[in-house]
Amino acid sequence: MATRWTQEQQQAIQARNHTILVSAAAGSGKTAVLVERIVTLLKEGFRLNRMLIVTFTRAAAAEMRQRLNQRLLKELHSDPDVMGQALDDLECTEISTIHAFCQKVLRNNFEAVGIDPLSRVAETKQTEALFEQAFRDAMNELLEEDNADFQAFAAAFSQRDIHDMTDQLYEFLMSLPQPFDWLDQKVSQVQAKDWAQHPWYQVLVQQAWRQLQGMQVLLDIQALRTLLRAYASQGICGEMYLLSADGQLLTDDPGMEEAALLAQVKDADVSAQQQGVIVREGQYLCWQYWPDAEIFVVNLVPGSRLLESLNRITQIVPFFGLGCMLLLSLLMLPMSRNMIRPVRKLHKTVLAIEEGSYDGREALHMQDELGQLSHAIASMYRTMQHQMVALRQEEEARASAEIRVVSEQINPHFLYNTLEAINMEVYAGHTANASGMIQSLGEFLRIGLSFGQDMITVERE
Repeated sequence: MATRWTQEQQQAIQARNHTILVSAAAGSGKTAVLVERIVTLLKEGFRLNRMLIVTFTRAAAAEMRQRLNQRLLKELHSDPDVMGQALDDLECTEISTIHAFCQKVLRNNFEAVGIDPLSRVAETKQTEALFEQAFRDAMNELLEEDNADFQAFAAAFSQRDIHDMTDQLYEFLMSLPQPFDWLDQKVSQVQAKDWAQHPWYQVLVQQAWRQLQGMQVLLDIQALRTLLRAYASQGICGEMYLLSADGQLLTDDPGMEEAALLAQVKDADVSAQQQGVIVREGQYLCWQYWPDAEIFVVNLVPGSRLLESLNRITQIVPFFGLGCMLLLSLLMLPMSRNMIRPVRKLHKTVLAIEEGSYDGREALHMQDELGQLSHAIASMYRTMQHQMVALRQEEEARASAEIRVVSEQINPHFLYNTLEAINMEVYAGHTANASGMIQSLGEFLRIGLSFGQDMITVERE
């Protein structure tokens, strides 16, 4: 899937014949844009080994080489000649840190610049040690000179302060394209005789303007007092006061306890923070420093007022919760009815099956679980009905077969001959033989009709 670039990213990829500067936050895709720009240039006929790609860290350089290699392999099937040549050139392409590239240039041209070809880039600890040594040498040299300006500077600041200021100035200068030219320009501005062009002149003017704004506020203090009283009369705002930077009260006089609390405001560290809260004996003292006017705006709120508001809230919350529960119950009532109605229909269906009055129609025509259950009940009922019909037919066939078997077992010719023989024995006066023959015939018929069973139930009889 092709990457969708933003309009700004597309401009950075397609820009040609002029210098471009891309500034973006970390993780915004700068590396991906640079890789895409390189691939686009390769497709336009440029060679990779004629490009210089530098980064700030070794890790970033390694990541750039890896991502570029992956992208070239991805494009290899679409343009094997160009991308294949670029993969071959990638091994000798300059993708490194700025320091590593400059070091390589200096080593290749050490005779022209007059340096040792074995020189290397200093590590952080080495540069710190060199800076410390250079600072000590410079301080000793300047202190030995008879320079009144530097003597006054050294007397006004400690050596540690001078060291920190020098370190910060050096880091700032090294971030500039022409650091020492910029430094010479600033020194010449400080030495200018026209105070209107002096760099400190604008700073002093801005500071004076802020003080004038503060004086303007203090001159209209009566109107400010009226505004603070109106603000303090609203709800739980408490009392409002104005204090000068040295702790002098500029508005109405407070009580003794309030004055003790207000006195703590002047001890606040306004350099670290310009606002804060002090809690003492159930009083909440909220202050904010106004640096332009050099005054404190203080709001003194008794804890009892805050608790009053909290108590009102706690009184409202139960009623609000009860109302929510009532509303929820009203909303749940129709929902519960809609949920119970299908269950009741299923219950009626089961009762109808039990009573034998079920007609086989599905009670619910829905696609949810209850609808599936209703369909299963109807299907089960129909299956049971079919099985009962099949069992009834099977029983009828079995009874018919039994009758046929009994009929076949009782041969009319055999029964006629047996009865004739018994009759002849009776005529002949052989009553004992006739009785035995009748008894044998009865056992034969009993065994045949009961399929060999000795006992015959009344129902079957």
